[in-house]
Amino acid sequence: MRKTTHPKAAQARPHRRITRRGDLDLVVRYAACVGDGAYFLSRDAAARQIRRRKREIQALERLSRAEFVLELAPELLPEPAPPLDRA
Repeated sequence: MRKTTHPKAAQARPHRRITRRGDLDLVVRYAACVGDGAYFLSRDAAARQIRRRKREIQALERLSRAEFVLELAPELLPEPAPPLDRA
């Protein structure tokens, strides 16, 4: 993570609690470390990640309901997903 200075608005409210499960992971993964365990997630950084996730979702929608045959060496294949429960 790159180290940046944070804007005055962030300095005014430096201790924001993380209350939702998964938020801590997102902050640590995408926010800039501004020192001493403090992180700042800018609007630009958040927007950049949102655009990436939207492209990923579009790809999943495009690929959904398709069947693929992968001809790779078995050691290169990821673990298969568990079978769908069709009950």
